[in-house]
Amino acid sequence: MLTPGTATIEPLWLHLQGVGSHPRRTKRAKGTNEASAQRPKVAPVSQGPWLSWNDVPDDAHLVAAQGPWFLEVFSGTAHLTEAVRKAGIPCLPPNDITICSAVPAPFDVMDAARWQFVMKLIFLEAIWFAHFGTPCNTYSAARKLGDGGPPPLRSAEFPDGLPSLAGDLWYQAFLGNLFKDRTCEACAALILLGKHFSIENPLGSLIWDTPALADLLRAARAFCVDFDQCAFGAPSKKPTRFLVSHQSFQIPLARLCPGNHKHVVLKGKVFSEQFGRVVYRTKLAQVYPPAMCKIIAQCMKQLWNDPLAQLEPSFQLVAPKTDRKRPLGQSVAWKQHRQHRSALAAEASGYQLKRGARKPLLDIETEPGAAIEWVMHIPHPFSVFSPLEAHLEAALDALARDPTDVLRRRAALVRQWTPVAQQALQTSDLHLCQIQDPYLRRLLRGVHDHSPPVLGKTCNVELYKIMLQAVASADQTLPSALLHGFPIVGPIEKSHRWPAFDKPQKVVQIAELQRRAWEIRRKIIKRVAALPVSQNLQKIWEATLEDVEEGSCKGPFQEEDEVTNFLGQNDWIPTQRFEVVQKNKVRGCDSATTNLINQATEISEKLQLPSTDTNVSALRSLLSKCPDKQLWGWVLDERKAYRQVPIRPADRKYSVITMKNPSSGKPAFFVMVGHSFGLVSAV
Repeated sequence: MLTPGTATIEPLWLHLQGVGSHPRRTKRAKGTNEASAQRPKVAPVSQGPWLSWNDVPDDAHLVAAQGPWFLEVFSGTAHLTEAVRKAGIPCLPPNDITICSAVPAPFDVMDAARWQFVMKLIFLEAIWFAHFGTPCNTYSAARKLGDGGPPPLRSAEFPDGLPSLAGDLWYQAFLGNLFKDRTCEACAALILLGKHFSIENPLGSLIWDTPALADLLRAARAFCVDFDQCAFGAPSKKPTRFLVSHQSFQIPLARLCPGNHKHVVLKGKVFSEQFGRVVYRTKLAQVYPPAMCKIIAQCMKQLWNDPLAQLEPSFQLVAPKTDRKRPLGQSVAWKQHRQHRSALAAEASGYQLKRGARKPLLDIETEPGAAIEWVMHIPHPFSVFSPLEAHLEAALDALARDPTDVLRRRAALVRQWTPVAQQALQTSDLHLCQIQDPYLRRLLRGVHDHSPPVLGKTCNVELYKIMLQAVASADQTLPSALLHGFPIVGPIEKSHRWPAFDKPQKVVQIAELQRRAWEIRRKIIKRVAALPVSQNLQKIWEATLEDVEEGSCKGPFQEEDEVTNFLGQNDWIPTQRFEVVQKNKVRGCDSATTNLINQATEISEKLQLPSTDTNVSALRSLLSKCPDKQLWGWVLDERKAYRQVPIRPADRKYSVITMKNPSSGKPAFFVMVGHSFGLVSAV
């Protein structure tokens, strides 16, 4: 039996499609499909406040631009909305399924599109305060067996629904859980964004026993305010609880029955003019008394005008003069940190790089109370989006505005460049086949000699040339450099894309490297011979044999003389290959520092690549542009990227790698044709 518990109900706004879709839908003409359906005509946008949801603009951003708003959900007769509106606070139309004079159009929170629209308004910070009169009929403690009324659906032990429920009773509990989960979802989002909420239910309602409300109470650090509605003029006592996010409601609302009047007993049924039928008395008691609504509206007005009034005593704090290090009003000297740009990127992605990398928020000496008040009036640094580069911001705007248009443009570019790539491939292969070195030729062609080139495997240098010219790249020499290979010692060739590397470098001269070649070789081979055979060693050995099969290295060579004969010179220097465990895989890394290869490499440019912090900042910006969307991401990792970059044949004597052969237990050697992970020159 499926229980009506909340575990099966997830926030629906996370799974819905469509940016800014509104509950009202436009019918599609006959004969049209998804691709050919035309956009509906855009009606003039009306100015708020609106009295009916039929008048609210379809675009949530337009609603947010005229906010922030108060919103009452499960409003009933909407007396609270009327009181809040009279207090001078902008109000959205009240939400309820039942029509009345204050609710001219029904609003069903079970409608996924409607609820998605509400959640988008919340995440756009259009909702300043939301009140939820969450239906309590299925949570009511007044439900008892054998009294002629509706049977109980829950208990203190099973507040989300009795396990024995079935049929219509199960469905009633399910709806109650859905209403409760909608309430908690919205309130959690409001608190996350620094907004406010209140939830009303009878004091004895089992909704307060549910795990969802307990979690919300704890996460929001909310306040429970208990009172009797008869103290505000209600005919029945009706003990009530408000769960509110702000403490200013506590004292004005916390009124108990004065004991000087009689109460209407909430039992039995009575005819209701509002509903036009006979209903339980408990349903009529759901209407808030006017005096209660007025008090709540006054609390909201105070919060609207002065949200920090309760902190006034803290703002008056002063420190003894003897504890002060500098005079009041004196500025704190701060010198811009060398990692200032990185600190900005870190801040934009939601964390602080290190203390001192960014200028202090408050850089003058003040009293403690003044500092508290100042901090409470500024936005949190992590909530402020740092400006992205103009082209990146424009791309994000386009993606948020019309994702399908981005896909269409991408597809158009693929159609445009595919025939260019196919034609350029033949020209590229003519250049590659003229390479004299067979190992360099095999690496770049991606296939054996006498085999035709393959798009996606063969290095399409002609296509690179065309593309570099099309984008006016500063690095026009890349295609020809690929044909000859890149050096791994000495000065690294400049790309002219990056600024010059201006830090001092202690570079080992190539002559020194050659003079010490035999000494270094003995040290590295001895170190490899001392290592034990392990499972990780077996894995990187097999991966290196795969490199041999794909043409990015040659070997294995079991003796030093074999390497000397292959290279045609004996002053070669080996690099130890060791394993690096990365999550679920083992990767081979070449230690080109202990053998001085990296020290003999002279860096010519300072790479400036997009950091992870920049990527996170861009994602945050995109989420802010389409808050009702669930973003899906993936990592595009070029397979063996370093291996595809050829080494200049003359430098292969510095690209020998060594590891222990798991079978023989002796050091073996490979000569890399493509670059290794661990070389400075590979970066």
